[in-house]
Amino acid sequence: MLRLNEDLVERLQFGKSCYQLNLSFDNVLTAYDALRDKELNVTDKLEVYLSFLIIGPLPRKRIWVELYNLIDQLLFSRNSTAKKVDLNGNPMPRPKQKPDFDFSFDASLIFAAFWQTYQIDLLKERGKLHWFKFIAMLDGLPEDTRFCYIRQIRATDLAEIKDKEQKKTIRKQKQLFALPGLDEGGGEEDGGWDS
Repeated sequence: MLRLNEDLVERLQFGKSCYQLNLSFDNVLTAYDALRDKELNVTDKLEVYLSFLIIGPLPRKRIWVELYNLIDQLLFSRNSTAKKVDLNGNPMPRPKQKPDFDFSFDASLIFAAFWQTYQIDLLKERGKLHWFKFIAMLDGLPEDTRFCYIRQIRATDLAEIKDKEQKKTIRKQKQLFALPGLDEGGGEEDGGWDS
């Protein structure tokens, strides 16, 4: 998580060891691609993932899962101090959400949105732009980018649209812009979702 009053995270303390991390946005995306590689077994996925993110030799295999969990939590915690709780202080269940974008599938849209909004060429920023800065800028993209427009279409809950013609139009757009592997048939069961 990006914090304005702290340096960007570049190290991870685990037990008595401190691991130097390479958290450039492209490196993080490549590490996550390894986790989705169907040709690798779990151990190989962890090894490749950690190899991309940890600078230097990898630790013993027996702590790979714990390191993965710590790094994953570090990279994807939006606000680690704010947890939704009920009146008794118990954690609230989180609704399961469908993704409304995919870093690989939507790469050209993300590239174009960064250029349109920030005049940043993400290809020239590989190896330089820290993951937390990248995510902050991604979250701050304005609605007038094609990327945000398509995310909005994907996230639209057809059950909330009363006008039949508008519903038909949105259903077609959801099918056109659907992420691979997700059912975007446009049925009433489609709910609102975001990443």
